[in-house]
Amino acid sequence: MDKNKKVLFGVVAAVALLCVVVALVVHRGGQTEKDKDVIKIGAILPLTGPSAYLGEDARDALLLAQEKINTTEGNPKIEIVFGDSAGIAKDGVAAYQKMKLENIKYLITNTTQVSEAVNQICKDDIYLQVAICAHPEITLQTQNLIRCHFGHEQEMEEVLPFFVKHGIKKIAFLYFDNSATKFVIEEIYSPKLKEANIEICAVETYKMTDTTFRDSLVKVNAASPEFIFTLDYGNMYSVMLREAEQLGMRKKIMGCFMFATAPDIPNELKTDIIFVAPLYLVDENKAYTEFVSEYKSRYTTDMTPYGVFGYDTALLLSEHLKNGNITKDKIINSSFEGISGKIQFDHSGRGKAEMTLATFDRDGKMRRVED
Repeated sequence: MDKNKKVLFGVVAAVALLCVVVALVVHRGGQTEKDKDVIKIGAILPLTGPSAYLGEDARDALLLAQEKINTTEGNPKIEIVFGDSAGIAKDGVAAYQKMKLENIKYLITNTTQVSEAVNQICKDDIYLQVAICAHPEITLQTQNLIRCHFGHEQEMEEVLPFFVKHGIKKIAFLYFDNSATKFVIEEIYSPKLKEANIEICAVETYKMTDTTFRDSLVKVNAASPEFIFTLDYGNMYSVMLREAEQLGMRKKIMGCFMFATAPDIPNELKTDIIFVAPLYLVDENKAYTEFVSEYKSRYTTDMTPYGVFGYDTALLLSEHLKNGNITKDKIINSSFEGISGKIQFDHSGRGKAEMTLATFDRDGKMRRVED
């Protein structure tokens, strides 16, 4: 190769290399600019383990919300980054530690125990955490956490007037044992019942790994309660009712807000059971029914309140993100209209949505309990 050819080859190679470098810079620059416009929102949900059904529908609902938000003109673009807590506090913490690398500034957490544990390590790093859980006092723990969900304290607001009106004097509790439910029973429900001169004649607990309720049911029934109020995530109700029916005490069972969407309960077992229900399920508002129709056309997971409020949480964040970063101060003492109806946030950031007492007819139709 003569000298001129070598020079020409060198120039061509240099130009080619320069083109590659420029292309990479432009590509990366475009990626960076694009990524900069997308707001990442973390979502730590139980996606495996016994609690997975509480996270799977929340994940799917959040994906629907993300699509709706990102295809609606004027909305800031979001990307939801998922982490699996398996319904266990330490696994939720581990999931958040991985998310820190994504520069997450907004976080959605599901269930009380996971929300509490994650908040202890994220509260100095993020702008806002939204807990989808029912603990009455979770928003009092920190300055950057709100609850976008109805609370257990609202259940007693529905149940107590019913007890008083119908002259109920003795009730029992049967509940899934964790720190949140124990707090609710001891600090919220028991004092209210005692003020109304209603005796708590028996209390029994169980674990998520339990496969039978027979012994607990026999014990509480021996105390002759008129109702047995239950707190459960929903997945244990089918076994509980089947065994209560065998013992001749099924109609004494009273369900919490998770009863309405509890899986695998035959109509004959849930008929005439009184439970606290989200109002959006009983009244079937238009926004909710349209959402469920779209959801069922895409996913096979059953819808629970965790999915409904997951969807509403994403829309709530999107609405406020139009005006810049969100802090708790911007949410408190405000309201938001979602598929769950009107969510009212109080001075502590505690969300409340409308509830009512309901039951199922023999054909499986949910209706309000008549006064």
